[in-house]
Amino acid sequence: MSATAALLTSLPGIDATKAYLVADFTVTLTGNYGTAASHGDTLDLSGLGVQSNEIPIVEFFETTPAGDAGSGLVFRYAPGTTQANGVLQIWDIATAAEVTEATAYSGVLPAAFALQGRAYYPLFI
Repeated sequence: MSATAALLTSLPGIDATKAYLVADFTVTLTGNYGTAASHGDTLDLSGLGVQSNEIPIVEFFETTPAGDAGSGLVFRYAPGTTQANGVLQIWDIATAAEVTEATAYSGVLPAAFALQGRAYYPLFI
């Protein structure tokens, strides 16, 4: 399976700083979590519209609403060789282990779960 990134429209979208182009995006998780060979789901960031060929540094934010329990998971980006083939990895804080491959997201994530990310694309000026 794969995870899908979509540019956030509620924020300015892409912010150019002196060192990075910064893009905020949402992440939609579908199907099952990765395989033993992939250690996660491919997260294609090439469709965000950032004018850069660089591989970004990525961080994730769980945005589960107040009143709902968070997932207790850590989300990590493993860069690929292009913007299109990096991997979103998910780790369970309680067990200090990666989420079991081929596990349905519906069994791992709370119903009100929401995930956003921020990608930092290096600028070479």
